[in-house]
Amino acid sequence: MKLKFISIILLIFVCMGCDHKQKIAEFATQADRALENDNYELAIKDYSEAIRLNPKYAAAYTARGDALMILGENDKAMHDFSEAIQLNPNDYLAYELRGTVYYANQQFEKAINDLNFALKNESSNPKLLKSHGQAYKIRGLCYYWTYSFTNAIADLTEAAKYLPDDYEIYERRGDCYDRRTDADKALNDFNKAIQLNSEDWMSLYCRGSIYSHTGKYTNAIQDFEKTIQLEPQSRKANNLLAWLLATCPDDKIRNGKRAVDLATKVCEMSGWTNYAYVDTLAAAYAETGDFDQAVKYQKQAASINSIPEGNRTNVENRVQLYLQHKPYRELKTYKVSN
Repeated sequence: MKLKFISIILLIFVCMGCDHKQKIAEFATQADRALENDNYELAIKDYSEAIRLNPKYAAAYTARGDALMILGENDKAMHDFSEAIQLNPNDYLAYELRGTVYYANQQFEKAINDLNFALKNESSNPKLLKSHGQAYKIRGLCYYWTYSFTNAIADLTEAAKYLPDDYEIYERRGDCYDRRTDADKALNDFNKAIQLNSEDWMSLYCRGSIYSHTGKYTNAIQDFEKTIQLEPQSRKANNLLAWLLATCPDDKIRNGKRAVDLATKVCEMSGWTNYAYVDTLAAAYAETGDFDQAVKYQKQAASINSIPEGNRTNVENRVQLYLQHKPYRELKTYKVSN
């Protein structure tokens, strides 16, 4: 009797265990389906049920964290990814996703550390290769925002192999090339980004800047105008267009009145605290022939403490230029072959 009783008890526990596992599997399957259908709230609910039944279900923490991250619940997502990693130190996807949250929180070094680990190990798991490109992209953006442009270019180039239609990859890599004054490669990337997304105003602005510096003034104006159309509050685009219309060496390009309007708008948007914008307004007034206003605003620009030391002499020299009733003319800064 005793042996039979023990057998019955064991059988009950085994059956209970089977039922328990089945319920967990059902919740996980439902959650996976909800996640695939972009029903994130339902996915979170079902993953939570699976975790309640099995608090050590690492993959459920990772998946729930993914849904939470998509909904912008970064703190909760971070907790889930960290829990998954603690339960399963080889959950490389959790490292990648946590790195993405660190990136969103501008914790770039922590993001790079997590992504280093993920990228080092993901290549051995074919199921994770689909996210490989995203990991390279995010690490590349981390390098971009920490001014490590060589590393950023390398990672963004790798990311483009997996995500060839992601315009942001070309936009940011183009900016890296631009900052290294490699105008040809920068232009190629900005062209590609705009081809993929005609409303990518950042690439339009950056391409316009290169055109402006390389003597393609009509092209520059077209890009700046389109940028302002897409993003009217872009101070940089408004300012560069005003600067070009005020200081271009080509007489046919200059338009002092429009430059004054644009520069005044930018100064008002910035609260008259940015020396470069006030400097542009002075140049615009000089182009219209109103040198009293040009001198007034140039002196105001020169009085702003935030001028970088490398620019201060040029700003101060323009006061003397306008006192002599001479407008300022810009020069090309680097060449481009195409």
